[in-house]
Amino acid sequence: MVLQYHKLGGERIKYKVLMSVVIIALLCIPLSCVQPQENLEPHEVIRNWTVENETHFLRLCEENNLTSYFTKKSYLNYTSYSPSPRTIEGVPVDGDGFGFMFKDGELFDSHSHWRTDLPDVLPTVISKEEAIRIVGGDANTTAELRYIEPLDGTWYISPTSNPCWIVRTWFWDEAFNEKTNETVGFLFNNNVTVIDAVLGTVIGYGVPYP
Repeated sequence: MVLQYHKLGGERIKYKVLMSVVIIALLCIPLSCVQPQENLEPHEVIRNWTVENETHFLRLCEENNLTSYFTKKSYLNYTSYSPSPRTIEGVPVDGDGFGFMFKDGELFDSHSHWRTDLPDVLPTVISKEEAIRIVGGDANTTAELRYIEPLDGTWYISPTSNPCWIVRTWFWDEAFNEKTNETVGFLFNNNVTVIDAVLGTVIGYGVPYP
């Protein structure tokens, strides 16, 4: 019985030592592991907000250190808050961002859209000159690099998560103004080609400016 008691007492000591090691290990875990919220990007925080009114919105901004993230605009009894448009290494991402509008302090409208299929860094793309060459452009041809929103009715393209060159061909025309009795010249574009900037291939077309 004495031997069994000492054996049981030894197991109790081992258990206490083990628990002490576990507790010390837990206390040494970095705060970044315990509080992952601090490492979230602004869009990851904002998309989980349920805004009730302007006062509530401003409190959420203050609590999450995002007061300077939004730009405030006011018109009559309307107030809107929106951040700068999303870009990836300077390339615009169409349609992505957040916006809140309040009327007399109450939530009137909100916008929340953030694509998760896009990379954090800009991939290798063909040059602007190469994009213009693909469409047989000339000195009157321009090209703009951006991430296109696939659901935007402005574009008739194959869906892609790659940045695209929007190539526009401009033409010069003239019209007679009867009021001033003058001939006025102007530029217009009737060709809008969309090129996958990574693959270097035409993936569709866009609606020209009116």
